[in-house]
Amino acid sequence: MLNARSSSEAHLYMDLHACECGSFDFDRQHRLELRSDDLVAVYEGVCRQCGRARHFEFQMAEEIPPPAPAFGGPEPSRILDPGEYVAVAYRASRAAGLELLNRPDSEHHK
Repeated sequence: MLNARSSSEAHLYMDLHACECGSFDFDRQHRLELRSDDLVAVYEGVCRQCGRARHFEFQMAEEIPPPAPAFGGPEPSRILDPGEYVAVAYRASRAAGLELLNRPDSEHHK
């Protein structure tokens, strides 16, 4: 089972792991289960492109995670490597930069 430090980290993991057909898009239904003493977040849904069922289970950390935009506490992720975080940060900064370039200076504060 995957170990997530927060629901944000679980969602990022799912966002980075495509369906067999290559699509990342699926409607996620979420529920929490208590298994023994472990809190397990279960995400299920159907791929919008091919209709395959998708299923992820994450054992959630016992500690309350820090507020967003953090993905967890000081310990390293056990499901995402640093390179994946760098790639996501690069895409986000590139998108933000392009958005700024395409807006008038008067809207940059937004």
